[in-house]
Amino acid sequence: MPPSLLLEVGPRECRLQGAAGTTDVQAVEGAGEAEALAEAAAALAARLPRGARLDVRVASPLARIMVLPWSEAITGEARWQTFAQARFEQTYGDEGDRWEIRVARDLPGRDRIAVAWPAPLARALSGVRALRSARVGLLEHLAVLLHHMPAFTGCLAEIGEEGAAMVLVVSGEVRRARWRRHEDDASLAATLRSEWASVGAHGAAALALAPPAPPPASERAATVSALAEALGTTEVFTLPDLGAGPVA
Repeated sequence: MPPSLLLEVGPRECRLQGAAGTTDVQAVEGAGEAEALAEAAAALAARLPRGARLDVRVASPLARIMVLPWSEAITGEARWQTFAQARFEQTYGDEGDRWEIRVARDLPGRDRIAVAWPAPLARALSGVRALRSARVGLLEHLAVLLHHMPAFTGCLAEIGEEGAAMVLVVSGEVRRARWRRHEDDASLAATLRSEWASVGAHGAAALALAPPAPPPASERAATVSALAEALGTTEVFTLPDLGAGPVA
């Protein structure tokens, strides 16, 4: 059976995880720049063994996630794509041509999720023949969360050094998706409190964390406590680590 490898694309480095637990690291020269990300990812992809299959996971700070409200007037995937492009440009300005936008498939009548990542990175990955899948890490964690807790209500958060991605879910339906630069815990908590109030949810909520779990008494643990307080919950848990090994 051909080996399956996982390429993790982050703001500062790309990591290629081998089937035997080996890890190859490529630093991103010019951290955060789309062209530098593409070059680092392509350099690692070029080192794949013959016959290997590649799965790519893009870190949340490199992507943009939007929730598109369902509309019966929008028929066909081409029109949904146009709608996503217009919403993206409305939200982020005139940067639409710098991003590749994809609309996730969903059940009719439910809001849909649109994901955008840097166009140079998308072009570099499209040229990799071994590529099997390319996903945003936070959405993979969301899929795991809803698989095990289909009626989940609360916030799924991925906290990084530069910011935090937050997906608000009510009874299993995604209502908001937001990435915010982490200036301090108070401002991050205020953002979550405001966003949670805007979805009008009622009843108990929970805070689910993308791995790894925060070490006790760490800065990340303090951030988690601030988010839990903003959400008004004491139920906090960390999801399984999807990066513990190659994707099967």
